[in-house]
Amino acid sequence: MLYVRFPLSLRNVEDLLHERGIDISHETVRFWWNRFGPLFAAEIRNEICLGGMCQSVPTVAQVPSRCDALYSAAAEAKACFAYEAYFESCRDHSLAPIADGYLKQFCQVEVVAEVDEEPTETCSQDAKLCDDEQICSWATSNGLWDTSSNKQLHNQEAKNRGLECGVESPAKVDKKTCSISSPKICTDIHLCSLATHGSQKKFWQEGYPTAIAEAKNRGLTCGVSETSPKKVFDKNDKIEVKKLQKKLNSIGCTSGYPDGVWGRKTQAAVNRFSKTAGLPAAGSNIVSREFTSALFNAKQGFCPKPKLSSNWIVKQVCEKFDQPIISTVKITPTSEGIYNVRSVSEGIDVGTLKTFKNSDKVEFKFGVGTEGELKVLGRGTLSSDKKTLTFAGEFNGGKCSFTSKAVSSNFKFKAKSSGLEYKKVMYGTAECRKNTRTYSHKVKALNDFWSESNGEYLTTRFNFNDQGITWTHRMRCRGTDKCVNKTFNNVTFRKDAIFLKIKSQEWGNCSIEVR
Repeated sequence: MLYVRFPLSLRNVEDLLHERGIDISHETVRFWWNRFGPLFAAEIRNEICLGGMCQSVPTVAQVPSRCDALYSAAAEAKACFAYEAYFESCRDHSLAPIADGYLKQFCQVEVVAEVDEEPTETCSQDAKLCDDEQICSWATSNGLWDTSSNKQLHNQEAKNRGLECGVESPAKVDKKTCSISSPKICTDIHLCSLATHGSQKKFWQEGYPTAIAEAKNRGLTCGVSETSPKKVFDKNDKIEVKKLQKKLNSIGCTSGYPDGVWGRKTQAAVNRFSKTAGLPAAGSNIVSREFTSALFNAKQGFCPKPKLSSNWIVKQVCEKFDQPIISTVKITPTSEGIYNVRSVSEGIDVGTLKTFKNSDKVEFKFGVGTEGELKVLGRGTLSSDKKTLTFAGEFNGGKCSFTSKAVSSNFKFKAKSSGLEYKKVMYGTAECRKNTRTYSHKVKALNDFWSESNGEYLTTRFNFNDQGITWTHRMRCRGTDKCVNKTFNNVTFRKDAIFLKIKSQEWGNCSIEVR
């Protein structure tokens, strides 16, 4: 309607306004026409003029079409995506040619050719590209030179540049301090503290002859006014040893029956008294005068009664088994002198332990008899310090001996000769083939260790999918052997991993790896 009354193109209007000093584009004119033209036309349609008098005629409001709404939104947004949405949906609409022209002029996508950049090396690949700060961060770890194979080039480059990178030189690290091995660098006060013992009276510390010699070379007496006699009594003197044993027993440091023989129990009782009294251990055949004086003045109950430890490592040797079985057990008191014994390795209660008052005898019950009671399988002895337990008896129809050592709750095994570095619990997988099908199972391995002078023992229990112990392997590494990378009965032991193959009726043929 507007076009009929004013037969001008958009550019004609642009030129007319330009002649009048108004500088706008024909697109602005088109925008005005789209925005206000329909409003003017609607007002004209709604008025009736008769004799120069115009009257507004009420009409039913016309709802703009979907395409009108899309075009209005696109024109207001002036965005390519809005015009594209309108044009794709309303190609036959009266304003579609205008939208098409806008898209062709302003919305063409420029195609940029991608060029592969040549790969460049970085500081991690070439040490010479690093600055000093970067080279030090790559070449060191925790204040020391990183000796990893992939850091050798960075180490060498840092040293070529003369950088220390905060690493102390060996001369600084290897600074000697006052000790028994180097008494010459000690001050007089420190030297005397090393060379003497005793609180009220000072005596030469016979176990440290180098410190004593250095003190005497300097002319120091260190407060020593009385030299300890070389011999209070000989351990082979049964009369003196018997008196010593009776006194130790009377104050609670149990040394066993006073038979006048200096044995393992007597030595343990002497060491226990020395530790309680704050005296140096009597490790030689000489007992100092200070020790006998303190023992004479000690009263009943001086040595507290040791308590039975809760955590134990057990070595079980049976005539039916080719290798010992190592287990971890937990002992819990249930009543006076009665303890429940639970296998931590297998997660089951295995029996009861009974101790007797004023006696080192113990009784171990294991297994269920015909009437449901526990059968007596073994009797043994408990050390005076309650750190060692030994007993023997029948086990599954065979003769067995048991040796137990008390350990702390956070006990960790450290290999001495085998070279194995195993954790208490290791994890891995088992690939099993059964009935032409392959299955994968989660595996948890529980390791129990025992170390002694003639070798190290390992018992590993494998648990599939937390369904209980599936298979157990026992191994002994002799004292002179290195068991790393060796195979025993289809079981290969690495430094921190175990590989094995087993055949099981329940699980099939399985290859297991845990670490």
